[in-house]
Amino acid sequence: MPNLSQHRELPRLPEAARHEASTFTLAVVMAGIFAFFIAGIASAFISAKDTSLTRTVATSKPPLTAAAPAETTGSGSVAGAR
Repeated sequence: MPNLSQHRELPRLPEAARHEASTFTLAVVMAGIFAFFIAGIASAFISAKDTSLTRTVATSKPPLTAAAPAETTGSGSVAGAR
């Protein structure tokens, strides 16, 4: 078995190949960031569509044909009592 303690120098890539690999890696990382950005915008629009203000307000109001509640004075008095 050869002596493993000797340090072997790995063959280095030429400068042009390293530059191309670096550019490709940067492009992949930027594409991933862009994809997350677009996904965030899309999810915000979907969330906003599900919680539309006009639909929420329209469903929370009582129907126009419903009778209004009787007004009370809040005294709680019984008839005939002073």
